[in-house]
Amino acid sequence: FSCPIVAGCAGLIKSKFNNYNCLQIAAQLKATSDNIDTIAFNKQYRQQLGAGRVNLLKAVSDTSMTYIEFKDISFNDKNDDILLPNETIYINGNFINFLKTGKNINAILSTKSIYVDIKSGTFTIDSIGDSDTLPNDSSPFSFSVYETVPVDQEIEFKITYNGLGFNAYEYFSVIVN
Repeated sequence: FSCPIVAGCAGLIKSKFNNYNCLQIAAQLKATSDNIDTIAFNKQYRQQLGAGRVNLLKAVSDTSMTYIEFKDISFNDKNDDILLPNETIYINGNFINFLKTGKNINAILSTKSIYVDIKSGTFTIDSIGDSDTLPNDSSPFSFSVYETVPVDQEIEFKITYNGLGFNAYEYFSVIVN
């Protein structure tokens, strides 16, 4: 039932902000949604329910939101790009802001995996403009792979964003060994 509701909300956002592309419409929906992680019944699903509950009034009236995602992600070991134990792996990508300018935002990398150790896990976004892209090439995330990692182990990472007017998270993964 949520699909037609969100589709209808997307159409209303497009009619209000006709210059938004589909990615900006999706970002506006996510950035203006209500957090549902604090509802008692949802606590067991914390940070597993997406951006939250759609808030149409906020989505068509609040134009102050920032919304950043980490895209074009690549992993390398500065050697042969085969991600093996006892190596340091670097994570490069682009932070893309789909909405309004964001300032002083920390992107913090974490994982629940017992097979890796994060070496460099914070990237600070001093400022990123509306529809701008900021690569992390100057300061990539990095992690080392423990020798005990099983063959073809999927490692899930989470980036948590904390900053002025923007708090969100996203997940991505890589297979090592």
